[in-house]
Amino acid sequence: MNGHFVVTILSPLWIWAGISALLYIILGLMVFRSLGESKLRTLSQYLGLFIFGLTVYMQLHLWLVVDIWDARVSLPLQLCDISFIICGIALITRQKFLYEWALLVGFPAAIHSLLTPELTRGFSNFTLFEYYFSHSTQILVPLVMTLYMGMRPRIGSWLKVFAAVNVVLAIVFVFDWLIGANYIYLMQKPAVDNPLLIGPWPWYIGGVEIAGFIHVMLFYWIFRKTRWFAPKLAEAGQG
Repeated sequence: MNGHFVVTILSPLWIWAGISALLYIILGLMVFRSLGESKLRTLSQYLGLFIFGLTVYMQLHLWLVVDIWDARVSLPLQLCDISFIICGIALITRQKFLYEWALLVGFPAAIHSLLTPELTRGFSNFTLFEYYFSHSTQILVPLVMTLYMGMRPRIGSWLKVFAAVNVVLAIVFVFDWLIGANYIYLMQKPAVDNPLLIGPWPWYIGGVEIAGFIHVMLFYWIFRKTRWFAPKLAEAGQG
């Protein structure tokens, strides 16, 4: 189980795991759509609590069950780990900035992670489940909050979210440097074949910054400026 495990693109595992993630997202949307406001709030809070529970259990699993916990690789400090936790808090609190982070950062990051999967905590049935569940949930949560809770990114939220991400990157970079870790891949490129990763360290980080900014702006435009979600948003009276 030790070491990173890269799921080869177009391999049977990549295909079936990807299909399972897509079905989970679709089924989740159907379930949330069928609920009234009271049950919707209850289920969203339960999912938020499950996210916390799964995050804690992963740490206990690595430490007590398989005995490979290592501060350099095991902590939930990858960008998608952070976004997964933020999704849990957003579901419970419905705090707008956390929703905006989940939508503008967690959603696009999860798409890339599902297309080019790299399991940083090694391969097992549990880590495989946790990887695909957490990343597909990062897509499900902002969609649920947009479509069925009547939320959308506020004017100028892209700037606040992008600034917050860079504050987190700076903090994690210092932590990586202090303990010899590679969280958010700030010290070494991931092993996956992603066209956004151009050049050696540290030059690829600049490319990721540019790509990240484009993704934030794109998702902001899609969910803020287009009419795709306008009917639901109008009903909810969101600004």
